[in-house]
Amino acid sequence: MTAPRRDLRLMQQQAGELDARLAAARYTARSADQLVTAVATGQGALLDLRIDDRALSGAHTHKLGLSIVEAVRAVRAAANAAALPQLNALFGKQPPPLTSEPAPAAGRALIGQRARCGAAAGCGAAAGCSAGAGPPPCHRRRRRELRGTRLPHRRGTAGRRSLVTTEEDLYHLAKDIDARVAAVEQAAKTGETLPLVQPIGTGLGTVTVDGLGGLVSVDLDRDAIGAQTGASLAKHVLRAITTAESAATTRRKAMVDDAARETR
Repeated sequence: MTAPRRDLRLMQQQAGELDARLAAARYTARSADQLVTAVATGQGALLDLRIDDRALSGAHTHKLGLSIVEAVRAVRAAANAAALPQLNALFGKQPPPLTSEPAPAAGRALIGQRARCGAAAGCGAAAGCSAGAGPPPCHRRRRRELRGTRLPHRRGTAGRRSLVTTEEDLYHLAKDIDARVAAVEQAAKTGETLPLVQPIGTGLGTVTVDGLGGLVSVDLDRDAIGAQTGASLAKHVLRAITTAESAATTRRKAMVDDAARETR
């Protein structure tokens, strides 16, 4: 087994072990008023929600939804803070994002290759190395040197026209690929920002999450929750949150898949 393959398998094994540790870890956080408690895994998955019965009476009912959001965000922040150093130690920091340029990525590669070939062969504009012309003799000579084989010599314009057509096809293919990537990225971005609203039980209120499943708000009907206990309401809210998060993830994936199919 080669060294790169061993390194890859070792990293996969370490990633699996870390994933298992994060799934087994438990974190707990409370709202500022101490009336709502949230429990999550090291991966941020919400496992339990507890609401003190005192939160269902008096002035507490007015801000119970805010307290729920506060507790859920706090426990996920704690889980993320604990997991981030372990993830960085395993995978390292993410590379900086690529800057956008006018030309397609694959098209830029072809143009850059043309320029490098010209420089290595000692040719330039005088030898016909313009973007609109077919590959001049220096390009063909350079390719023969790189491949180590002798190519048949083509005379006349037929061979040159064939090479020009090939490079034009490659350039247009590169533009098409970049267009597909842009469409998928736009769909993913739209999916991230589009909110999703999920009912809580039967008329108890609603839960709103963002496109990534992050909890945005919990809006409770104060009259409807009057008949609930803290434990029963917490159960309904927890189910609504997890359902909304799953639905948001599924919707975003469907939007990306649809965009990928439409650009084919």
